[in-house]
Amino acid sequence: GPGGFVLHAAHLGVSHSFSSEASAFVSLDFGSDAAINNAKYAPAGTPADVREAYGKWTPGDFTFVAGKFVTLNGIEVVDSPLDPTITRGFLYTLAEPVTHTGAKAQYTIAGGLAHVGVGLVNGWDLLYDNNNQKTFLFNADIVPSDTFHAQVSGSYGAEEPNDDKDKRLTVDLTGAFVLDSLTLNF
Repeated sequence: GPGGFVLHAAHLGVSHSFSSEASAFVSLDFGSDAAINNAKYAPAGTPADVREAYGKWTPGDFTFVAGKFVTLNGIEVVDSPLDPTITRGFLYTLAEPVTHTGAKAQYTIAGGLAHVGVGLVNGWDLLYDNNNQKTFLFNADIVPSDTFHAQVSGSYGAEEPNDDKDKRLTVDLTGAFVLDSLTLNF
């Protein structure tokens, strides 16, 4: 009530490695922020959200992930203290997803100099698809040095409820220049 305390956010993350190639991760959020984040798939006001829950298999240069995971789009991250920006940008949640549920694969090139990846998911910020079409994810990045990296990522698919024909394409170029104690993100 007025003058009272509100638990905006509490977070719990648990990971386990089954072997050098197989692992699992579960990330849970609690509080009033979680009730907003899960509004598309949970009863109104539910103060708990599964931010991520996935299995990961990494045989050699390939990485396979299946479950719910955060998006590759944008430079902003879900954990505000780790976010490189002071405040949230308009692109965060309005023009790019936060999470996906589905599967993705990535291939590492030249020991981490570059990566390419693809995935199929249930759309943006959804546990269950809201139409009969899957959304295609893609990304490619390059990391030529410790002082520069760049990535192109995006998605293509139907995102409107019960509408398989209205497709949405996103393409996102992000990266950073690291200059001693200053990082310039783009």
